[in-house]
Amino acid sequence: MTQESSNLLNPMDVLITVVTPVYNQAATLRETIDSVLAQTYRHIEYIVINDGSFDETESLLREYKDRIRIISQENRGQSAALNRAWNEASGDYLTYLSADDILYPDCIETLVEAIDGDAVVYYPDFDLIDVRSEKVRTERTPDYDIEDLTCGLICQPGLAALFRTDAYRAVGGWDSSYRFIPDFEFWTRMAFQGEFKRIPKVVGGFRIHDESGSVRSISSVASDEIIRFVDEFTRFPSISGKKRAIFQSRLMSARSHFQSRRLITGLQRYIQAFVSCPLAAIKPTNIKFVISGLVRRTYYRFKTFFSKRR
Repeated sequence: MTQESSNLLNPMDVLITVVTPVYNQAATLRETIDSVLAQTYRHIEYIVINDGSFDETESLLREYKDRIRIISQENRGQSAALNRAWNEASGDYLTYLSADDILYPDCIETLVEAIDGDAVVYYPDFDLIDVRSEKVRTERTPDYDIEDLTCGLICQPGLAALFRTDAYRAVGGWDSSYRFIPDFEFWTRMAFQGEFKRIPKVVGGFRIHDESGSVRSISSVASDEIIRFVDEFTRFPSISGKKRAIFQSRLMSARSHFQSRRLITGLQRYIQAFVSCPLAAIKPTNIKFVISGLVRRTYYRFKTFFSKRR
């Protein structure tokens, strides 16, 4: 679909393709699927791609075979699964929903109503939910700013972001060589296709648990992916923007290493950030940002432990 044709579509005629990749997540998959099937907006193509699961995922999906489209493949990873499903999608706009997250009933309707043809991406606010699907807090996504995205390394879109299919075809899918930040790398390429539009309404729940990226132990290679991205990315809006990105990438890598208890490597990355921009590195907010990697995983585990004992 072209930009011109998107402007001509009646909003209620827009076909939305929602993709859920799943790998051994049968425990939460039913709630995820049911949340999509409960949408007030009905013009939805829903694809669930089973990426080689060996738990009860396959038998669970058989219960929904007449209501959703199911694709099965050998395990190739989340990026490959999403790319395959999006490449086979029929929708005018695409989105994805992880197999442990949920949409609130008016999510897709809210996003479709916001489509004006001017933006390539529409992204909402969302709740963080725990293992029992109870709200932890609300995440207000940042307003779109290309400098913040490409130089500040702030991943603005989060849960249930809609993006135009023609823009996806232009930039290509997720880069499977990135294991920790494939979504962020994708959004930075998408940013040069057009504007992003924030929808300031909470429309779903993003689940956090021991395996969430914000609390789990992360490999050394994955922790340094953001540095690799900055060193390879060639479309920074300005030289000062690139310097900001270099600093921010080292700071983010430091926090990730600290979170995974690689203290020496974390300190090395912080020193690299300091060398690139000493004044920024000693700001209390940036010091707090790095140190939070040391405490957030422990804090979440204590909180989860006492929550389960209630």
